[in-house]
Amino acid sequence: MTIDYDILKKSLADGDATTAAGIIYEVYLQHSHNVMKPILLSDCLPEPLQRDFDKKNKALKTFISACGLVRQKIDQNGRDNIDFSIQHMSTIKTILEIYKHNKSNTTELEDTELFIIPIPTIIHMLCVFLENQQRLALIEHEASIKGSKHIDLFSRNVADIGSNNGKISMESNLEAGIEMFNTLCSYLFYKGKKVLDKDLEVANDVSPYDIPNIEKMSLLALHRGMLNHLWELVKYREWEYSMQRNTEDEEYMYYEPMDEEYVKLESAAMIRYTYKDQLDIVKKEVLYNSLIHDLIPLESDLAQSIDLNDPQSLFRLETAKLMKLVQLYQKINNGAVKSLEFIDGDFWSQKTMGINKNISFDNYFLFISYLQALGSVYSEKSHEKFDDYNRGGYRHLAPRIEKELVVSNFREIFGVEHEVANELLNMLTFQPKANKDDFSDVFSQPLVYMGKKEIILVPALIKQLNIPRMIEQQFGIWNIDDAYKGKKFERYINMALSFNSSLNVNVGGLKIDDAFDGRSAEFDFIATFGEEILLIEMKCLRRPYSPKEIFQREHEVNYGVEQVNRRALVLQKDWNKIREVATIDLPVHPPDPTKIIKVVCLNIFNFTAKEKDDVIITDVSSLTKYFVNPLVEQFEVGETRKKVGEYSLWEKEYPTPLEFKEFLQKPHTIADIYDSLEPVSRSLMLIDSTNQPLGFLDFSLTSNPTDLANKRFKSLKQKLAIKENTARIRSNKDNRKKKLKQQRQSRKINKKNNLALG
Repeated sequence: MTIDYDILKKSLADGDATTAAGIIYEVYLQHSHNVMKPILLSDCLPEPLQRDFDKKNKALKTFISACGLVRQKIDQNGRDNIDFSIQHMSTIKTILEIYKHNKSNTTELEDTELFIIPIPTIIHMLCVFLENQQRLALIEHEASIKGSKHIDLFSRNVADIGSNNGKISMESNLEAGIEMFNTLCSYLFYKGKKVLDKDLEVANDVSPYDIPNIEKMSLLALHRGMLNHLWELVKYREWEYSMQRNTEDEEYMYYEPMDEEYVKLESAAMIRYTYKDQLDIVKKEVLYNSLIHDLIPLESDLAQSIDLNDPQSLFRLETAKLMKLVQLYQKINNGAVKSLEFIDGDFWSQKTMGINKNISFDNYFLFISYLQALGSVYSEKSHEKFDDYNRGGYRHLAPRIEKELVVSNFREIFGVEHEVANELLNMLTFQPKANKDDFSDVFSQPLVYMGKKEIILVPALIKQLNIPRMIEQQFGIWNIDDAYKGKKFERYINMALSFNSSLNVNVGGLKIDDAFDGRSAEFDFIATFGEEILLIEMKCLRRPYSPKEIFQREHEVNYGVEQVNRRALVLQKDWNKIREVATIDLPVHPPDPTKIIKVVCLNIFNFTAKEKDDVIITDVSSLTKYFVNPLVEQFEVGETRKKVGEYSLWEKEYPTPLEFKEFLQKPHTIADIYDSLEPVSRSLMLIDSTNQPLGFLDFSLTSNPTDLANKRFKSLKQKLAIKENTARIRSNKDNRKKKLKQQRQSRKINKKNNLALG
């Protein structure tokens, strides 16, 4: 039976518990293991962080009544309703507790004297705070690496900064500051939409320090951000709570995933991305050293022309020098653009975006490079000889600038039409939403809205721009199709792996039109590997940045798992048909199921080493490293680049199926990062003592992966390294299965106890 979630949503809103119960019962029959997942994903229930939650509370009450009717029906049909009761009551409790926390947050914001300061001034203060935090962090980082002979690519990610909520890394601290700004500024845009549409006075004192209200607002914004993160984990990742006690013996709701291993692997992937970005720069050291050699003196030279008391002086810089600086940033950004692999070079000039589809990606990249040049020159001047004790000087860190100045200057220098320049500025401005679904993300929009005529220039926001993330966001906003890169991805893997003599690759894959189930079957990759068959399904996906986006990509990954499992079945059922169309020699008889290696290979790191339904998931970097270039080398990078060690991923002079399968369980690309991660309990600030304390699992890099790598290189010979890795992988896999089973049993008992107590 097809379930109509629109009818369920309407019946809940109308207070029709009987109709709702009939639909919920059908959901239970089809999804008894997790009845709440489809209901949450279909947005049938009010969200705890919605501003109109109170108005929609009727739907929640109707849902509770409907679930009571469903429990009765389950009993009448001779079933045990305990699992259903646990599921729906846990979700309702989560919604209500997060709502209470959010209401306390909003009440604290609105019921105090926080808004004695005008909203535009508060926004400006937050911009100044963000810029100054970046300035101080840079000073601290430079002091920490002073005297170091080598570049440490992990140092900014190691959690060594104390906080009231466990240790955090410098990178996490800076990111949390931007998240705080994103949350609080969005609220201020909503709160001050009428004020911000008028002509705005300029405040001379925008120092955010020694003003308790600003500090309080920052804490409330961080609290709101953590609530949002926790709700996404519950809604999209199926995190559940159990009642635990903290060090003060207080009872709190502690949220964690069903499989802690998956979350740890995702954390390792995020750090691996950061490491890769820095490593790409080191690998291109000749190019980048040359660029930096030209860039730094040019920035310093241009900065001397800036008068901090006259922000307009930023647009009177010598044109030839500014253009040269922009070109240097373009060359740096080209590396980031090329990291979006499998996209043709002419794609950027052919595809257009914007309201009138008249903005090319080339112009988009040019405007970003222009902002980077302006931001770097301005911060060079504003940070120079900055006096922390001069309150009046803080306004120079993040100046207010007329939009028309930016548009006209860009148009005049680069010959871009005024309409295009104006829309580019609008696209890169973090501003109030005109509609609920409008795109808004301060991580990708570094200019901050300050009324209809002005923006605030925050160099710290410009410096942290993630070009690949921005590009993929534009794909989504303007419905730009980049699906063709999937075919390039498939061709690349087929060709790369065909060079390994241990694999007999059917290059280009193969297809049969009439498989055993009446459907066609197309194999992305099939090869013989010793006595076994290697099947690979390939998925070229956009990188996720949030629990919601990971959930969305997981759908496609799971579909890949289904595909490769079906193809393994096709091998068993239609072996003769496969042999007829194959371009490689295949055995007469179909392979034993245990002799089929099933892999889903992605272009992103977020699912590497996860396993589902006997299929292992990996990434193209790990896969090709194993088969194409198995030598792992260690370098010390300082004034020079020096190789200090190496080992092979192969025990012999060639790869073997067993060794490959063990490698996939924990590739060398994540092993040291993974082993340096430790679980950390994070708790939410308790604003109202009557609210239920909340906490959740997180992972922190508590030690430097480089230290593990050094030990590995120094203490292990090649053969010993591989044997130890094999034993560790097997042990880890067995321990994980035991731990997962214990987690499920423990949580089920805990839930039943909580239900009984409730």
